Amino acid sequence: MKKWTGWRNCLAMCLAVTMLLTPFLQTEVYAAETANVQGTVASGTTAELLMLSTKDGKMEIKIDSSTDVSEARILLPETKLSVAISHGSDGYWHATKITYNGAAVGITIDTSKTSTITGTISDKTNGDVLYVDTAQGEMQIKYDQTTNINGCSVLVANRKYNITCARGSDAYMHAISIADASNTQNNSSSSMGGTYVNGTVSGKTTSDVLFLDTKDGTMEFKVDGNADTTNGKWKTTGTKLTVWFYRGGDAYLHANRVAEGTTTGGNNSNTTGTVTNTFTGTVSGKTTESVLFLDTKDGTMEFKIDSNANTINGLVTVAGNRMTVGGYNGNDGYWHASTLTGERGSSSASVNTSATITVTGTVSGKSTEKVLFLDTNGGTMELKLDALRSVNNCKVFVVGKKLTVTCGSGNDEYWHALDITA
Repeated sequence: MKKWTGWRNCLAMCLAVTMLLTPFLQTEVYAAETANVQGTVASGTTAELLMLSTKDGKMEIKIDSSTDVSEARILLPETKLSVAISHGSDGYWHATKITYNGAAVGITIDTSKTSTITGTISDKTNGDVLYVDTAQGEMQIKYDQTTNINGCSVLVANRKYNITCARGSDAYMHAISIADASNTQNNSSSSMGGTYVNGTVSGKTTSDVLFLDTKDGTMEFKVDGNADTTNGKWKTTGTKLTVWFYRGGDAYLHANRVAEGTTTGGNNSNTTGTVTNTFTGTVSGKTTESVLFLDTKDGTMEFKIDSNANTINGLVTVAGNRMTVGGYNGNDGYWHASTLTGERGSSSASVNTSATITVTGTVSGKSTEKVLFLDTNGGTMELKLDALRSVNNCKVFVVGKKLTVTCGSGNDEYWHALDITA
């Protein structure tokens, strides 16, 4: 009897536990389909993960390419939001749509006098005031739902932005527009202009990489949390798109904005070789004969050196040499060097071109735009480049490059390079 009684007690207990758990199991199934939550943005929010403080605690909600942020892209601390969420197979909540949960306050702003600053939005940002760390110090700039942030997908702390602002009737500076500083530094791209290309979505497109068939071939773009894709069905094969893009620090092309249809005018990808921008810096040690890496104040830039590049005044691409590059953005998404200009200067020396010698050797790492140091079998020769007449079979001189040089003696007691052949 004792055994029978124990078994019945155990069965009753199991049934009771099952009944207690049933409501929670039903709630989980319901939440996995769809739910709406309200709260404020908490610190730690990034372009890929929303930290939302709700009345029931803090939630972690993923933001991905399918999230609709068209009505709320300011994700700064204390911003009030309403978020439609669904449960993903990865165990995370995913935002399907984000909207503001609160009205903006109207302030009169004098837009006739604007200024643009560059800085990083700090974690101190709260409510409707941006705390921006700039080179000149910390600034406090107000923002609201009328601020134009088309130059960035979402606005988060600990990221650098270009902010155009003006003085308001409340004595504060107010943000008129905000754009990702990283985009404008890379390729001057923005959703309101910049470099773009027209094409058709290829069938090779994946969940995070857009393959675009253009008139010049297929281009590949990463589509991450920084991209504004609200106006373009970029995953649908055959859709005609315009893609504004920039080159990221990972050397990939990144989509800045995607829109359906074809765009004309503005800064379409250039294939003519016409200089659109000029950059000055020092040659990086990563430079090769076909690609120039230029260390500038904004970072390292990469330029293709094509057969049509004019390099006669900027031949010596040895690490550390100062160089000015006239460049343009090609349809392949790369910057291309149209002109190279080094610090060569001029000379008043008279060079005897009637009695010449020819030497063969390799370019030394000591070479500059003024003097070519050539390592030969007989030792290192110093050849001035101020009387150079021609260069054949190469565009630039890199360390170790084998050259044959015809040179003449000058009245300054130097040999001067006249003709160089690779």
